[in-house]
Amino acid sequence: MLPARRWVPAKEPVRLTSRSQGLADVRPLLERIVAAIGNNAAARLLGLSPAVVSRAKRGGEMSAETARRISGLHSVLTRAMVVFEPRVAVEWLTAGREPLLGDARPIDVLALRGPGPVLDALESIEAGVMG
Repeated sequence: MLPARRWVPAKEPVRLTSRSQGLADVRPLLERIVAAIGNNAAARLLGLSPAVVSRAKRGGEMSAETARRISGLHSVLTRAMVVFEPRVAVEWLTAGREPLLGDARPIDVLALRGPGPVLDALESIEAGVMG
């Protein structure tokens, strides 16, 4: 395996394309979450009703808060699945108490404080840091 190169962002200006608004659309992220864990489980983790999740997937209106929850859960869940095996990732997120998060469940920290602390904990776990 090749050693990882340090990421050095380009200094040149970046121009948006006519399709740039697609980055703000969280529906594809929601579809990926639902495909991985199911509609009802996604709804439970997002703190929404299954009907709201279904409507959002079909293109119905969603609040900025719902979009934020979807984006945060997607970020944390995909990162956890890189650090752990998928089954372990979901268990860690929902059932485990994480010392790096003050012995809180990662899903609770995600809901209360956003994805930042949970992603930081995952980075520490991947680096071998114990809580």
